[in-house]
Amino acid sequence: MKTTSMKHLAGNGNKSKGLLFALGILLVILYAWTGPRGTTPEDASEFILTAFFRGLPHPPGYPLFVWLGHLCSYLPGGSPAQRIAFLSELCIAASAVVWGLWSLSLFQNTLLAAWVTLTFGLSLPIWSSAQLVEVYPLHTFLLTLTFFLAFKMTQSEENLTNKGLFFFFGLTLGLGLANHYPLVVLAFPALAALFYPFKDKIFRLTQLICVLSGLGLGLLPYLHLWFVHHYSDFTFSGPLQSTSDFFDYLLRKEYANNDRSKVFSFRELGLYSWVGLKMLFGAFSPLVFLAALLGSKRFLQKCDSITFPLALILGTLSSFLLLFFFWQPDFYRLAIELFETFHGFALGCFLLFATNGIWFLINGKATSQTSLRVLFLVPVFLFLTNFKPLDRRTDTFTKDYASLILDSLPPQSLLLVKGDADAGIIAYAHFLENKRPDISVVSQVAALLPKKPFDRATDIPKNQHQIALLNLISAHLAIKRPVFSIGPVEYFSPQTSPFPLKTKNYGLFQEIYETDPPPQRDFSSLISKESDFLDKVIAPSFEPNFQHYRNRTISDVCHALLVAGGHHQAFDVLPRCLWLKAQWLHVEKRDFETADKLFLKAIEGSQLSQNSELADMGKDFLLNRLKILETYPEMDSLTRKSLLEETFRVTLPIALDFKTCKNNLAPRLLRLAVSSGFEKEANALRNAFSDCNF
Repeated sequence: MKTTSMKHLAGNGNKSKGLLFALGILLVILYAWTGPRGTTPEDASEFILTAFFRGLPHPPGYPLFVWLGHLCSYLPGGSPAQRIAFLSELCIAASAVVWGLWSLSLFQNTLLAAWVTLTFGLSLPIWSSAQLVEVYPLHTFLLTLTFFLAFKMTQSEENLTNKGLFFFFGLTLGLGLANHYPLVVLAFPALAALFYPFKDKIFRLTQLICVLSGLGLGLLPYLHLWFVHHYSDFTFSGPLQSTSDFFDYLLRKEYANNDRSKVFSFRELGLYSWVGLKMLFGAFSPLVFLAALLGSKRFLQKCDSITFPLALILGTLSSFLLLFFFWQPDFYRLAIELFETFHGFALGCFLLFATNGIWFLINGKATSQTSLRVLFLVPVFLFLTNFKPLDRRTDTFTKDYASLILDSLPPQSLLLVKGDADAGIIAYAHFLENKRPDISVVSQVAALLPKKPFDRATDIPKNQHQIALLNLISAHLAIKRPVFSIGPVEYFSPQTSPFPLKTKNYGLFQEIYETDPPPQRDFSSLISKESDFLDKVIAPSFEPNFQHYRNRTISDVCHALLVAGGHHQAFDVLPRCLWLKAQWLHVEKRDFETADKLFLKAIEGSQLSQNSELADMGKDFLLNRLKILETYPEMDSLTRKSLLEETFRVTLPIALDFKTCKNNLAPRLLRLAVSSGFEKEANALRNAFSDCNF
């Protein structure tokens, strides 16, 4: 039976469609029930703030998401985060329904369509994405709907001349581009494969006019980028004052270095491909993966045209492989976590491909209906295995961190927040939960929040950034308002441009003041709160998302405990906390041997850290190991050689994985290799860093 390109493949009636919509409603309820009650790490807080205040998030701006999220902010009940998260929940559930409708259109089998809807909606990456305030769930829905409309356009002569269908195809395509255009563009090869057999009938003037009309309407949200500064202070940058500014923002010019790593190579491509393959294998269960492989031959044989399965294959590859023509990051935890959020549409294409394979394996056999019923063990299995890790109702990580900071500050303080790990979380609590309205929260880097000290969109010299920040700080100190910052103040460097004011470090934050003695503050109550915070994060009952940013925050809390003289079991098990304690033992206690053990343990547990961070960790380990060698000059030659061999075994791979002249480990390691007679290691470093002046 040839089904994938047969004409007039209608659905199985309103009852079948009604069942799919009912399943979609159940999925929305499930996502809302298991989702976090507040914001989460990474970009969620930024998207919540910009949606709530109709602002402008980071490039390329995501204007459609902002306005749809803003509409959701008016929903009754729940926190601002929960109301705006409803957009993600609705989009993922709607995507599951569309994949079910597509299956119904292909096979006219209600059971199989219901299976597709549930299997898609209950898979771990899809369910998890529904809990995120992110642009990817909306992208998944719009691109899935666009492709379904494209498929329907090709299913009959009547549809090929249906102006309304062509208009809505153009509209959903434009809306998708107005939400996340890079991932939509990556799906164009799949769209071309779908349309290719009908190219003479589709690309007629009347149809093109309808598509372009819908496309133009769908792109209108981009006008938001021009006018946003007239009605919102929550913007990632200053006003876009020219066409050049607009396209620089749209093309993510400011993010060019982040989007394309200088050390990206075939090694990284292979590692990400392996992550993607494991994701395809486990997303819908190994059974579905194997069915896709076993049924693919019959699927290809039964099709009237190869272009439909080819379109599904290209759709699967769009974000799993084609993505790396444009996005070339280091292979580390955050990039992996981001990579795993991109694939809603690609996973749907893979599931539909697998469903075709399953259908052609069982269709026409006496046991086909029994086989279909047995298939429902897959969504049951997915629900039972995914519910506990994705039951994130008790995820209070961001709320607890914001409370640690905001509840500790004295009245009328100025707090200078810094980056992705802290700014959005603190701003969400302050601006949307009205926590500590007496203080001022300002971004050190003039991003996202109101009262920007300078204009990010203006390319001004760094010293003007410094002057703007100093003027802001001095103005508050002059009227006796305490000033605190998360971490060192940006744009200053101890080597080239030292910060001219005095600071006192409390771990979680530092206080800035003008003259000694420093203000007397009692933060002793923080020790127990920091310990309680770490108690929660060590053994959560759910699977935390965006662990990279959580680890950075946990590191700050461990640092605060060290500064206050506290202790916690986190210093024995969490890599970043181990690293901090090892640094403390090295500098404060000069206990180099204990520090050596902790450095090794931290490195072993940090293999998914960013290359630059691992290089810093390796540098600290190397300097500490050298101190051990200096401390025991009488050490016998065999022991000394063994220590050096272990040093190179640990640090050389780290140095070679970070092939940039900013590598602080490589020159130190090269000097040690030369002075100790390790010629093989020295040559490896010379070859890898031949362009650097080490």
